[in-house]
Amino acid sequence: MSGQHSLMPETTLTAPAPGAVLTPDQISVEAVYFGVRVVTCEDGDPLLALGTHDRRRALAAWSRYAREVAGERLRDYLSLCAPNCAAPWCTRYGCRTAESVVEPIWAVFRAPDPTAGQDPESVWYVELADPETPGALPVMCV
Repeated sequence: MSGQHSLMPETTLTAPAPGAVLTPDQISVEAVYFGVRVVTCEDGDPLLALGTHDRRRALAAWSRYAREVAGERLRDYLSLCAPNCAAPWCTRYGCRTAESVVEPIWAVFRAPDPTAGQDPESVWYVELADPETPGALPVMCV
């Protein structure tokens, strides 16, 4: 295998304590492309690239994910405008481009805590964080 990409196999891990901060290896992801861990949240929620603030690497990983998992180009998967878009809405409010929808954030991933009202069947919960927060990871978010 070239190490360029791989779909993540289903694995059984020892469950961390409820509410515990997860390490990158404990965060369940859909796939790894070009060294970037790709995560989707719930339907319609953000697409995340874990461990990087490099926009180009995140877009490359998401592009491969969109092609392999959804069978679509990234532009279609994210409903991005075509190059040189002249749609009236875009002319007035601006086009939806990769540059305009991708945001670098810092996040902490935690194991679900049923005592805090979180669904114990969820794999993890994510919270926005500051870079100094213990366990915070660089994440690119759509």
